[in-house]
Amino acid sequence: MTAPSSPEQRSASTAAPTPDATRHIARCLDTVTSMSGSRSMAVARGSGADLDGDAVETLVEAFSTEVPRRGRMDVDRAFLALVINDPQYRLRWLDWGQDLVEPITAFLDRRFDLEREPYVRELPAQLIVQACRYAYENWAEHGDFPRLRATLSSAMRMITGSLTSLDRR
Repeated sequence: MTAPSSPEQRSASTAAPTPDATRHIARCLDTVTSMSGSRSMAVARGSGADLDGDAVETLVEAFSTEVPRRGRMDVDRAFLALVINDPQYRLRWLDWGQDLVEPITAFLDRRFDLEREPYVRELPAQLIVQACRYAYENWAEHGDFPRLRATLSSAMRMITGSLTSLDRR
């Protein structure tokens, strides 16, 4: 596809989306922003988490099983790339995961000695959400899903490695 060359073509290409397109994009955004799915919510809340299992592996599983389970990786990746690269939709992507901060904090609190001061207490969960976003952005750009899992694992190890395990107290 070639870039619009005339002012009319440029204006048409930047025009506001039609109501049908807006509804379609809203559905796409809902799909993309729910890529971690109910599994991550269940794990983060502890309802599906193995309390004796490795926290890193549990988190990686929570944030990387929904896309393959859905079986539409190319479609999900294309939608995610659209959301990331379009300023109109990027804010929705940047908001993804904020509803997970509290349950992730509770998940971590069962395994690690978290600080009592609210900012410091929630910081590891905020970092996990940001690490997930960054890993998925990398996947959208490069398309290597096994690398996404490896990236998530490295990030989760880095974050949880800075915390004191309740077992080591």
